[in-house]
Amino acid sequence: MTRRDLDGGNWDPRQWRRVREFGWFRQHEAELIAEARRKRLEAENQRRAEAIRSRRYECPNCHRMATLHSLGEVDFGRCDACGWIFVDRVGLERRLSDARPAADRSPASNA
Repeated sequence: MTRRDLDGGNWDPRQWRRVREFGWFRQHEAELIAEARRKRLEAENQRRAEAIRSRRYECPNCHRMATLHSLGEVDFGRCDACGWIFVDRVGLERRLSDARPAADRSPASNA
């Protein structure tokens, strides 16, 4: 819809405002999405940092709070509600790769 369509006898200020708003949002959509993503990631990082400080995590099974425990150098979570026990995959892989003998980690053994 153009202003010409709006100027022809049936000019509606509400309709013209909607046209202008649509144009503004179309121009700024990418900026608005990037800002929303940045805020969401910032909030998620803050939540994770708080969880690390409090040693509490969200259970991947029931999404309730779980407690972080340590057994030697391995950290694992245990859900207080459903009893699930879960380990961070990255941390576990790092611990397992450190525990393997050097001969198993050589590139030649992957061939």
